[in-house]
Amino acid sequence: MAKRTSWDQKNKHIHKSRKKIIDTVFGREDNTQSTFGYEGEIEQTHEIGDVWTDKDGKTWEQKDGYKISVTKFDDVREYLKKITTC
Repeated sequence: MAKRTSWDQKNKHIHKSRKKIIDTVFGREDNTQSTFGYEGEIEQTHEIGDVWTDKDGKTWEQKDGYKISVTKFDDVREYLKKITTC
């Protein structure tokens, strides 16, 4: 008569996720797993009028209640506003 094999030896061909489900249902624990967390970036607070550059190199300006991106065409827009309001 053949010797009984352990669960791990008998079912080593089972996919990891399926084995995790079966282990959870039957109350088995895997103590080799580590838990890792995600620490996101801290949201920076800016005062009205602050201008900053983010990690991608994009320039932003804080307005009253919102922020806008600063582009190279902002000077052109200001100039066109002056011309049309004369």
